Amino acid sequence: MLQRGFLGQLAGWVMTELDAHRDAFDASADAFDLTTEGVYEIESAKDESDLEGLFTEWLVFDRKQTHWNDRSGLEQFVVVNPLGLSRKDMDAYTDMLRFEVGLFEVVGISPGSHVVVESLQSGDVRKVYDVSASMSLREGDTLWTRVAPVLGVYHMVGSMMIPLPIRFGKEMREDIRSWEQNSWDAHEAAKFRYGKSGSSPSARSKPTTKKEAQQKFEEALAACGMEEFFTMKRFAAWVQNEEKYGRNFPAKVFAFLVPEDIAPEKVNTLLEAGSAFSNLIPRKQLGGLTPSAVVELEMADPKYNMETYSWATYEGELVRAHELMQGGKAKEAYGIFEATVQRLLDNRIPAFPSFRIFANAGVACMMRDDDEGQAIGLGGELFEASLRINPQYDFGIRSRQRFLETYADVSHVPKRDRTLARDFFMLAQYAGRLMYRKTAFYKYEKFLRDVGITLSYATQTKPTAWRVEEDGVSRKIGRNDPCYCGSGKKFKKCCGR
Repeated sequence: MLQRGFLGQLAGWVMTELDAHRDAFDASADAFDLTTEGVYEIESAKDESDLEGLFTEWLVFDRKQTHWNDRSGLEQFVVVNPLGLSRKDMDAYTDMLRFEVGLFEVVGISPGSHVVVESLQSGDVRKVYDVSASMSLREGDTLWTRVAPVLGVYHMVGSMMIPLPIRFGKEMREDIRSWEQNSWDAHEAAKFRYGKSGSSPSARSKPTTKKEAQQKFEEALAACGMEEFFTMKRFAAWVQNEEKYGRNFPAKVFAFLVPEDIAPEKVNTLLEAGSAFSNLIPRKQLGGLTPSAVVELEMADPKYNMETYSWATYEGELVRAHELMQGGKAKEAYGIFEATVQRLLDNRIPAFPSFRIFANAGVACMMRDDDEGQAIGLGGELFEASLRINPQYDFGIRSRQRFLETYADVSHVPKRDRTLARDFFMLAQYAGRLMYRKTAFYKYEKFLRDVGITLSYATQTKPTAWRVEEDGVSRKIGRNDPCYCGSGKKFKKCCGR
């Protein structure tokens, strides 16, 4: 077990040493943002004390100092044993080098003794002895902390434990697994808890009227170009009708519907405003009370914590699909596009990039050399669907023009064959519509319509063009090369305009 003063002795030595190296201390304070005005939101003496505690912890465990040969305070302490401690004591400090810091989920509790936590990064499960944590936490809670073995027993060895008002969905958990080990250190915890980037709990819980909160939410949506995506009435329905839409549907909206080109500060403002507005909407499950009112009555139920999600796992699959298309494997690429949309549908995720997936799947269909008529028809229907989802999608508009208008134009066909060519195109369109109704794309489009989401967002997609040569190498099309759409025109006068 940890002896009294064990950690304080270490922290005291580190701070004394850094006090003698003011340049290193000042550089560390700058790196932690302590000297940057307005970065942290401090509202009380306790907030200031806790922030200083996180800074000290960072200096002890996380910050590497050049005058210590790129070691942290703990590493330097173990190397030089500056206090002349016994072998047993130094073994304990050496054990602490095996710490893990970051996000954990509580999976078991023994009140008055220990908690069992699972690391969201490594997946390791640890029995951690901490009486205070065992009396204050509940199973299912998410927290930031630092754990380390000390003489065979795991302890929370940081300056503080931070319970988080969020839970993580499957995709976000997969993303967290890809993070660098110990990347969410004490500095990241300070930014999360006290940063003015929108993550401060105090910033979200400031009292306001529902009318004021709605106005701020509407302004934030407009700033992100999302004012036409859904109505306030529809958003309130998502929040209130958890049985129909799912408790975490609004969280998915914030995680996946924000356009990619929106500045982070606007996104943070949107998250704050949306959270404030949703917390002032009454819930049937809370007996007609709002979450804000429940908190005020000290009746907060952890099952109402917000769940967070990540786009990263979907993005990786889409990158793979584009690589396959560049390699001429259009059929395989189409399969990935449809599988991704099916995942979004299964998880009931209304994703902003969905219209891009539809259009690129359409291009993959046009590139296929099997079942040519059906593939052409399905590709055309996917272009149309991408524009039903987002009528302003420039790549969808160009794709419809470059492919469908090319196939519809029979002026280059001998006159005796034009009727047959038109019939072939119409038959392909009909076959494509039938095929589309059997795909995940059709079901996903219907899902967006049913939940009341209409994406209308002006895009500026930079045209890129490549051609797969006989040697299998993908090469960029020159301005004066024949256009890849088959129009017979030069690229610069056709799709490259």
